[in-house]
Amino acid sequence: MRIPTEVFMLRKVLTVSVMALFLGTSVVSAPAQAATVKSGQSCKPLNAKKTVTYKGSKYVYNCVKNPYYLKTKLTWTLQECLTAIKEEKASKKDLATQKSAGGDAQIIDMYQQLLDMSVDLRKASCAKGI
Repeated sequence: MRIPTEVFMLRKVLTVSVMALFLGTSVVSAPAQAATVKSGQSCKPLNAKKTVTYKGSKYVYNCVKNPYYLKTKLTWTLQECLTAIKEEKASKKDLATQKSAGGDAQIIDMYQQLLDMSVDLRKASCAKGI
């Protein structure tokens, strides 16, 4: 039985996502301790950026409406949160494509796992006070 190249590509994406999840959770806890800027704080103007250095690592915050925290007002949002939101949307779209194409159950399961990891990463990186 020949394994489709999609499976190998998914494994690579899955591995990168797992690494991002672990890095994301360690990044999430670090800047909150020393930052003068935290996710969820009010900010102005739209798309302003602020970089915070903590223990030699730089964390970039953007002034945007965070769709998972406070949709109606501009707040500081960690750059990793915005990336995680994009990844989650892409994962949802990929899973829907696989399901509509009638993909193999194993491949659909892998896409579902990738979506679950991207949701976890988004939850960790978009929380208030990070």
